[in-house]
Amino acid sequence: MIIMAKSPLERITAGKLVIADLSSGKMAEINKMVTSIRVNYTMQLASELQISIIDPDFTMLSKNYFEIGRVVKYTSQTLGSIDQFNNSPNVPRVLSNIDQFFEIARVSVSQGPGLSPQVQITCYSMAIQQMKRDKKPSQIKESGSAFVIKAAKKYGLRWAVQKTAKKQTINKASGKKQAESLWDVLTRLASDSKFVIYEVNGVLVFASQKYLLNKWGTTSEEVFEWDKKRKKAIPKIRRYVPIVYPSRQTIDENGKIIVPAFEVLGVPSLESSDNDPYDARGSLDLARNNATQLRPGMTIEIIGVPQFSGAYLIESVSFDDISPDPVKITFKKPEKDPEKDKIKTLRVGVKTKQTNEFTKNDPTRIGPYSLQSSKTRKLIPDAARLLNSQLGRKGTTQAPPKAIYPLPSPANQQSYPIVPKSGSADVIEYGNIDLWARPIYKDEAGVYPLDAFVTARQEVGVNSGNEFFIVLPRVFEDDGQPGRHETEQAAIDAYASSGEHLGKFKSLALATEYKQVLDNQQVYVLKDRFPPPFLEFPESTIYPLPSSSEEQNYPFMAEGLITSGNINLYSTPTKNIKLANKDYLYSLGDIHKPGVKFPVVETGFNNDEPFALVLPTLYSSANGVQDLTIEEAYRLYLNNGQFLAKCSSTVAAELYRRLLHHQQQILLGQRFPGVALYV
Repeated sequence: MIIMAKSPLERITAGKLVIADLSSGKMAEINKMVTSIRVNYTMQLASELQISIIDPDFTMLSKNYFEIGRVVKYTSQTLGSIDQFNNSPNVPRVLSNIDQFFEIARVSVSQGPGLSPQVQITCYSMAIQQMKRDKKPSQIKESGSAFVIKAAKKYGLRWAVQKTAKKQTINKASGKKQAESLWDVLTRLASDSKFVIYEVNGVLVFASQKYLLNKWGTTSEEVFEWDKKRKKAIPKIRRYVPIVYPSRQTIDENGKIIVPAFEVLGVPSLESSDNDPYDARGSLDLARNNATQLRPGMTIEIIGVPQFSGAYLIESVSFDDISPDPVKITFKKPEKDPEKDKIKTLRVGVKTKQTNEFTKNDPTRIGPYSLQSSKTRKLIPDAARLLNSQLGRKGTTQAPPKAIYPLPSPANQQSYPIVPKSGSADVIEYGNIDLWARPIYKDEAGVYPLDAFVTARQEVGVNSGNEFFIVLPRVFEDDGQPGRHETEQAAIDAYASSGEHLGKFKSLALATEYKQVLDNQQVYVLKDRFPPPFLEFPESTIYPLPSSSEEQNYPFMAEGLITSGNINLYSTPTKNIKLANKDYLYSLGDIHKPGVKFPVVETGFNNDEPFALVLPTLYSSANGVQDLTIEEAYRLYLNNGQFLAKCSSTVAAELYRRLLHHQQQILLGQRFPGVALYV
């Protein structure tokens, strides 16, 4: 190995430079004459080196050191490798030396310091440059992903390749048109597959951005994802680099000072916009310590920036090798594929007059959760009056009617009321739609989880082909939003497509009566879902739900919430609790534990006044998932800075904790269908 000469800059130098002739095996050290090395790693183009060299008396130029195509070996350090996707979470991501080969692509000479000439050379990844010159891609007798792997092997690259069903086409030369290069074919195949393709640390990456997310980083943890085909939760390793803002030293329980591995210099630049396929993107400056080891394709976890916290994919890393200047990285959320992902647009929202006038007699915001005017206090027509109550505010004044039992619950979401024996002969089939976590539609008339109706149908195999009466809902999921209200015809079309219904009956009278029983049942279900002290149905506050690309969609609370948290809510660790010999699933922590630390004071936060801290008590560790005490969770917060919310009082913190648990109930129901939930 070529050893650099000792210099005052050695302690901040990230790599070593050697001019190489691979055919003869000769190498020459040029570090002594280098005045600057600009390193640019990127997911969009080939990795780049921009080098400035002092060449007294044209000594190196006269020996053809810098001719186009000459190889430059750049040795640096990085963390693990992007093609090592199958490590267990307990295997450390060790530092490793990486020899990266570049080719000189551009050379210029100009006046340097003093009287010496200065040579400026620009180099790009050697393998990529060779692929661009390879005009015989058809010699690779493979297709799709196998074609990419064979191309990587041909030019001495390792590979991190995602399978694709797309097939490449190769355009040969005709007339004045040049034949396509191997790199042209690879980039077009990537474009057709909606993948990225680039080289980093000697690895050819060919994959979607979503596939790369959480594959490469310094921190590993085990999470569970629901496998639809296998119908069970599958463990998955999630890797990322934690980037905490503001970066500050912490003290562990043993009094040891812990310095952040990646120190953020200044407020990160972040942005998001409506209908942007990337959801969010940004850039930040990091101290050189460790940051020169970051590479495109690594996942970073932004922690401490409200609304923007979450997982991002590093897009580029740039720094001056022999300079104390910071390292600049750019990053983004994985690009969505319109063919596979629903790119959500903002809802139209409440329509109102474009004016600043308002009436003091009809305030539009009551309590901390959502809008409610005097016109919407009649929540569910007829059914609310039956109970003589306003749901979530007062208890019921009479016992629930027996006809609505058994009531749905998180553990049994399809508990349909049983028709008395006198009418059971007219029941063809009870419903198959979940009745617990129903979407809710709200308008000026009230709140509806079902708004069921009865329609007559004839179907082969049902009621011997004779006419029967079916009960259908008009409230449906609305792309993660609280709910939408459909016409009867749209609801009938939805049934024809999905087969989901609320019950089938031989008589119109029984179907109509059963529809009313279901609406009455939902009144009590909603009361159980959203008990006091909730001042209003929180459905509108917990949406949009967290997702794989929007992991930090925290609930909204207008009063009492100082700042929402920085923990991913979509793939939270889960644990089972056994009650009456049956397992129930929960996340964030046992909901009967407080999960609130008060009072807490942090210098420079909340004007140095006390606040209530909402923390999860459920964490993943090397020993599995553990449920900590609130004191243990607080010590962990002092170490990693991760929390769920900071609130102005313990009352507000308790309300927000309940909101988070309601949101998690719905998420767990989606992640683990059919699993009993702990409530």
